[in-house]
Amino acid sequence: MMRHAANITGGFYFGTSEFKALGMNLPCLFLMPPQRRHHFNYPKQPPTDLRAVCYCRNKLIEIGFAYRNCLSISCKNSPICGN
Repeated sequence: MMRHAANITGGFYFGTSEFKALGMNLPCLFLMPPQRRHHFNYPKQPPTDLRAVCYCRNKLIEIGFAYRNCLSISCKNSPICGN
């Protein structure tokens, strides 16, 4: 979800599971003044898939039905959420 937000806003996403790597890379990646950021080799940003996931089949869909009552997206039209 954060990768999607970074992609939509034109930002930068950096994820790691190691706390030590985060502590070493955080100052270089995010606290550097914008004028000097072009001197560093940022990690490659993987392509982001912005398709939604259908709640009934748990598969990626390109076109679906959005339900504002239950905040979900489905591949088929249903008058009640969860059917």
